[in-house]
Amino acid sequence: MVDLPGYDDRGPDDLDGPGLARNGSELLNRAGFWAAHLGPALDADLDEELAEMFDEQLDAIRSTYEELTDPAGWPVFPIDAGGGAQLAVVYRNFEEDEGIDFLLSNGPGERYVRIAVIEGALEGPGISWAELTSIADRQGDRLERARTLLLLTPMLGDQEAATPTARDRLREALAVVGVTGDLATIADGLVTASPTRWSSTDEGSTVCEHPGSTRNPASHVALTPTDLRSVCQVLQPSGTQEAAGQLRFADLEKMDTRPIGNGRVPPSAWS
Repeated sequence: MVDLPGYDDRGPDDLDGPGLARNGSELLNRAGFWAAHLGPALDADLDEELAEMFDEQLDAIRSTYEELTDPAGWPVFPIDAGGGAQLAVVYRNFEEDEGIDFLLSNGPGERYVRIAVIEGALEGPGISWAELTSIADRQGDRLERARTLLLLTPMLGDQEAATPTARDRLREALAVVGVTGDLATIADGLVTASPTRWSSTDEGSTVCEHPGSTRNPASHVALTPTDLRSVCQVLQPSGTQEAAGQLRFADLEKMDTRPIGNGRVPPSAWS
């Protein structure tokens, strides 16, 4: 089992139990894993087109997806964010409330904060391209850097990611983890899935303009100011400063606060 302080992973039939979260790292090498994990972010159906894109057998993708979404256990993919901080990608497998939760803890024993949700009731984007690559670069070797980049990419949304450099980095990561399909199409779909703008507040927090992001202080799913600051401190690329001309805190009132639309594939489409 995996302990995630502050995160409720108990099933409805065992509210006093130890929880359903389990380490899913063994699934990373399973045939079809990356197609199953990245498919929803590509707005793709679980069909032969997806299998061809990833050069995988459709049965293998379906088998891995079924294991990822098995209500009997919630696979967790922990990621070291440095300085004791942790990220976790959790397949939340409630039978009528499925989704992938992206969590962050500021240190050992600290509670986990949910910064994005994919599928079901969407909350995101949760990370910018600069932050995503920064977390990946903190990993110890080439394989872990590639895995981290791809595990977290589904919560990416950033208009600055639609660049040749970003596409090249994603193609390289896909190759490193063993994907042999149409890497260019996959990379392009990932960087253009949720284009949005990020900016800095006067307090130094990095915020997202998208109305459905937990990191948009004007959103109905916004993090508390304290949690936002903690998240930004962990994700902040070291030695970088936001470019001039970005939005300031006073501009947050102008941000779009309409409910987020369902731009991803709902779980029912992958049943």
